Amino acid sequence: MIYDYDDEVDILTIRLRDNIRDGEIADSEEFPGGLVAEYGEDGNLVQIELRNVSRLIPNTASIQRQVT
Repeated sequence: MIYDYDDEVDILTIRLRDNIRDGEIADSEEFPGGLVAEYGEDGNLVQIELRNVSRLIPNTASIQRQVT
Protein backbone atom coordinates (compact mmCIF):
# COMPACT_ATOMS: atom_id res chain seq x y z
CA MET A 1 0.00 0.00 0.00
CA ILE A 2 1.23 3.48 -0.84
CA TYR A 3 -0.22 6.77 0.24
CA ASP A 4 0.79 10.15 -1.03
CA TYR A 5 -0.46 13.70 -0.45
CA ASP A 6 -0.39 16.28 -3.25
CA ASP A 7 -0.61 19.70 -1.63
CA GLU A 8 -1.09 21.49 -4.97
CA VAL A 9 -4.51 19.86 -5.45
CA ASP A 10 -5.15 18.90 -1.77
CA ILE A 11 -5.67 15.20 -2.52
CA LEU A 12 -4.54 12.22 -0.47
CA THR A 13 -4.20 9.14 -2.67
CA ILE A 14 -4.13 5.67 -1.15
CA ARG A 15 -2.99 2.98 -3.58
CA LEU A 16 -3.97 -0.48 -2.43
CA ARG A 17 -1.70 -2.05 -5.06
CA ASP A 18 1.70 -0.59 -5.72
CA ASN A 19 1.81 -1.56 -9.39
CA ILE A 20 -1.14 0.39 -10.84
CA ARG A 21 -0.39 1.21 -14.47
CA ASP A 22 -1.70 4.17 -16.46
CA GLY A 23 -5.11 3.30 -17.86
CA GLU A 24 -5.62 0.39 -15.46
CA ILE A 25 -8.36 2.17 -13.54
CA ALA A 26 -11.52 1.11 -15.32
CA ASP A 27 -14.19 2.72 -13.15
CA SER A 28 -14.60 5.13 -10.29
CA GLU A 29 -17.32 6.06 -7.86
CA GLU A 30 -17.54 9.41 -6.09
CA PHE A 31 -19.07 9.66 -2.64
CA PRO A 32 -20.15 12.73 -0.64
CA GLY A 33 -17.37 14.47 1.23
CA GLY A 34 -14.77 14.12 -1.50
CA LEU A 35 -14.10 10.38 -1.40
CA VAL A 36 -13.41 8.67 -4.72
CA ALA A 37 -13.10 4.90 -5.01
CA GLU A 38 -11.30 3.66 -8.11
CA TYR A 39 -11.59 0.14 -9.46
CA GLY A 40 -9.34 -1.92 -11.72
CA GLU A 41 -10.36 -3.81 -14.81
CA ASP A 42 -11.05 -6.85 -12.61
CA GLY A 43 -13.61 -4.85 -10.56
CA ASN A 44 -11.47 -4.77 -7.41
CA LEU A 45 -10.81 -1.59 -5.49
CA VAL A 46 -7.28 -0.42 -6.33
CA GLN A 47 -7.13 3.20 -5.21
CA ILE A 48 -8.90 5.69 -2.94
CA GLU A 49 -8.69 9.46 -3.28
CA LEU A 50 -9.65 11.88 -0.53
CA ARG A 51 -10.24 15.33 -1.98
CA ASN A 52 -9.96 18.54 0.04
CA VAL A 53 -8.16 16.53 2.71
CA SER A 54 -6.96 19.67 4.51
CA ARG A 55 -10.52 20.03 5.84
CA LEU A 56 -10.09 16.67 7.58
CA ILE A 57 -6.41 16.90 8.55
CA PRO A 58 -5.51 20.44 9.59
CA ASN A 59 -1.75 19.80 9.58
CA THR A 60 -1.28 18.38 6.09
CA ALA A 61 2.45 19.12 6.31
CA SER A 62 2.66 16.05 8.56
CA ILE A 63 1.49 13.78 5.73
CA GLN A 64 4.41 12.20 3.94
CA ARG A 65 4.65 9.57 1.25
CA GLN A 66 4.46 6.15 2.84
CA VAL A 67 5.06 2.75 1.37
CA THR A 68 4.02 -0.28 3.40
